[in-house]
Formats: sequence, structure tokens, C-alpha cells
Amino acid sequence: MIVALAITSLVACGGSSKPAYCSDRSSLEDSIKELPGFVTKADPNGLRTQTAAIETGARTLIESAEEDFPTETGAIGSAVRSLRATVQALPAEPTPTQLAKVGVEVATAVSAVKGFASATESKCG
Repeated sequence: MIVALAITSLVACGGSSKPAYCSDRSSLEDSIKELPGFVTKADPNGLRTQTAAIETGARTLIESAEEDFPTETGAIGSAVRSLRATVQALPAEPTPTQLAKVGVEVATAVSAVKGFASATESKCG
């Protein structure tokens, strides 16, 4: 009886674990950190591969957090879609202007993830 009560209390309080979106956020942050290197190297294939990883991470994060943070996850989704479109449009040998556009999209995506990180700081640390 006491064990059942303790388990019920633990489940009711959610335990001491963090929400799933905390680890999803961390994974997405790690993926996005890789992008500037591909822009600097003018590596469209690397950008496409990394953008695909970011899309997957963003989708996972959005699914786990959009109910609690609809504005922030919406901003991430929008930024990642725009990034994908810009990266997909790159030719094999992009010009500096084309790479600058990717840089702007990267900055927008980073900003959206930072906004989410700020909003979830109290839950994720």
C-alpha cells in the first residue's frame, strides 16, 4: 500500500525528470551549430545534409512541445522551412550572395531556437 502510494505520488508529480522537449531542444541546438561551418566552406551538399538533420530535429521538437509552446515552435517550424527552401535552391557552386542568403536563414533559425530555449529555461535549465 505504501509503495503504491509512493508510485502514485511520483507519477502525479511527474518525477524529477525534465520534459522530452528539453532533450529535443538540445539535439536541435547541436545540429544548428554545425551550419555556419558549411556556409563558410561553401558546401551545398553539406548544407543539404545538415538541413535535413535539422528538419528532423525540429519536427521532433515541435511534436513534443507545440502544445505547451505554440508560438515558439511555430517560429522554429517557419524558420526551418525557409532555411530548407533556400538551401535546396543552391546550385553546385553557390555565389557569395546565395551563401549570404543562407546565412540570413541560419541566423533566423538560430534566433527561433534561442527563443524556444529562453521560453523553456525554467523547465529545462
